[in-house]
Amino acid sequence: MKTLSKSITFVILGVVSVTAVLSAVGPVFADPVSGSGDGTGSTTAGNNSAVCKQIQNDDTTRQAAVATKITAMQSDFASRIGSIENRQQTIDPKVAAARLKAQNDFDVKIQALLERSGLTDAQKTAITTFQSQVKQAEKTREDAVDAARTTYRNALMEAVGTHQNNLVAAANTFKESIASAFTTAETTGCDDATMATLRNQVREARTAFASNRTAANVTSDIKTLMQARDQAIKDANTAFAKAVAGYATTLKEALK
Repeated sequence: MKTLSKSITFVILGVVSVTAVLSAVGPVFADPVSGSGDGTGSTTAGNNSAVCKQIQNDDTTRQAAVATKITAMQSDFASRIGSIENRQQTIDPKVAAARLKAQNDFDVKIQALLERSGLTDAQKTAITTFQSQVKQAEKTREDAVDAARTTYRNALMEAVGTHQNNLVAAANTFKESIASAFTTAETTGCDDATMATLRNQVREARTAFASNRTAANVTSDIKTLMQARDQAIKDANTAFAKAVAGYATTLKEALK
């Protein structure tokens, strides 16, 4: 259980980290070309051409910067999915080894019981019956635990995949909005009104981007999945303990 908890902590931190990386996309278009920066900078016929040229240069540079960040983000996503899968592959052998050791230890104790002197045939049968019952109960528990872990893993990968797709969509929408704003500015003369409109459109695109990024957060969803998995495992352990306690009581009576 501690290993599984560490795994989910890793996943959650990964999601937070990815969101932090993506947040760097927004500032790329922090301030379009401006005079005073508040939409009041004046332009004249003499400098409109220079302003338009600067807008074109800024557009090209900033679009390339966003494209680079989106590519890096997607590469990071693939790396994190790989990390989740690798951690699962590391956990599974440890779980299998722990189960095998527990089974071997149990068999050793059963053999020690069977080697006690003075046991009747009925008592030996009671011991082997207990052994079979416990092994079946353990198999039932393992199946339930494995089912809970598989359900969690599948849902986790789906949630992370959806999260990543939503972030990429938000980034692409932001990129397209900015591209449209600059294209409009370049084709409408680059005067004061055009510059003011451009600044407003950039601000609106950044605000929408931030909102979409927040909406895409899945940290709480992952925690809910973890809680459901842990509860299923807890229920399986409780049922196992209850069953074994009943079998043990019966065995004790037989060995009196």
